[in-house]
Amino acid sequence: MLERLALTLAHQVKALNAEETESVEVLTFGFTIILHYLFTLLLVIAVGLLHGEIWLFLQIALSFTFMRVLTGGAHLDHSIGCTLLSVLFITAIFWVPFANNYAWILYGISGGLLIWKYAPYYEAHQVVHTEHWERRKKRIAYILIVLFIILAMFMSAQGLVLGVLLQGVLLTPIGLKVTRQLNRFILKGAFL
Repeated sequence: MLERLALTLAHQVKALNAEETESVEVLTFGFTIILHYLFTLLLVIAVGLLHGEIWLFLQIALSFTFMRVLTGGAHLDHSIGCTLLSVLFITAIFWVPFANNYAWILYGISGGLLIWKYAPYYEAHQVVHTEHWERRKKRIAYILIVLFIILAMFMSAQGLVLGVLLQGVLLTPIGLKVTRQLNRFILKGAFL
């Protein structure tokens, strides 16, 4: 669905200025990413509305997205499946209980330790960056994790820490296995 729309948009852009635009494949890839993020954002807002917690859902989605970009993770074969699974995971992590600020510190540290141990993760078909670049991305992730813990403690932005925990869990062997199994389930047509 999103891929077809991205392809249509790519052809329209290419037709406007064939000489100075990238290839249809590059444009399609870029549009797919943009459409995926927009569709995910709309679904996160809708689910947040249903739960009466839009701001919390947006925080989880934002931190999860940052951590995902910086540390990698398993990918699904279709962007619509990725969108739906991301929203499902964000909804699931929303239900993690908390009692006080110490829980948020524990969640942030736990997610950070999982990211430290298991990141970066790339699928076989993905481009792997240089070791220097990966270390830099991981340092940025650690800085964000500390910032998210501080914001959770002092500004009631607990969703930021939940996004870190979610990404950490999804990088573990169990998280990767669950993601792959859900991908197979989606590919069988049981979900789409």
